[in-house]
Amino acid sequence: MKVSVVITTACRESLRSTLEGLARQRTRPNEVLLVHTCDKSSLARLIEGLEGPLNVQAAPQEGVGVPGAVNTALRRLDGDAALFIDDDAVPPRPWVRRYVEVLEALGKEYAGASSRDVLFRPGGALARGPDEEPVVRLYRWLVALPFRRPLPMLREYRLGVYIDRRYSVAHGPCIPYSSCLSLPYRGVNMAFRREALEGAELPELPGWARGTGYEQYLGLLAVLEGYRYVYVPSNPVLHLAHGGISRTRLSRRAAAMETALVSQILRGVLECRARGVVKARCGRR
Repeated sequence: MKVSVVITTACRESLRSTLEGLARQRTRPNEVLLVHTCDKSSLARLIEGLEGPLNVQAAPQEGVGVPGAVNTALRRLDGDAALFIDDDAVPPRPWVRRYVEVLEALGKEYAGASSRDVLFRPGGALARGPDEEPVVRLYRWLVALPFRRPLPMLREYRLGVYIDRRYSVAHGPCIPYSSCLSLPYRGVNMAFRREALEGAELPELPGWARGTGYEQYLGLLAVLEGYRYVYVPSNPVLHLAHGGISRTRLSRRAAAMETALVSQILRGVLECRARGVVKARCGRR
């Protein structure tokens, strides 16, 4: 299986650690596709000495924000499988090989699989993420599972990540510790068969520049094409923990507006596909 690793980046210093992790893989990817927004000198400094073993392919980002970066990558994919990782995450040595094994074991009716991210602090100490908080675990068992009903085509996904009937992204109790049917968990660590992404395109809206929920959007497109998708906890990446956003009134308002926009986008693609419009045109606004 020919593997492309996709990284969208503004050339943060942490990218070097990501690339070094990929260079140490037991099964080396066939290409590393870097979609970037930085100048050539900054990029060259970060990939110096790694181009040979990694076959780095750099492409300037086209379009708006994270959706534009992902669309740029989708147009350039060359592998049979696309593995997505953030530029502040470090893949353990078996990461590529395990995804290949998972995809081969699942069969072609599955669009792909995602796994978890384990947070670490700049000094190297591990940190507990929000999904691991006891109150979050209780909420998913006692509230989300019985009351946040999934859309009919995602009924089997209720234990994992799904879209509820308000067109909001919801998480069931299998996240992050158990395997289950699930839309992609996070873009920091997910894999797709390239054929499942054929014709996929994210809407490039100014209000959606951060691309929150783009992973679930791609997974939903695959499900609408008849594929299935899974979550497995056994192929984690280490993900740098950043400082939280201050909880100001402005940030709460911005978060609420973003959540509403994501719901609108998800509802829009479902209505679009119900009219028989192809994937790429559903992504255009």
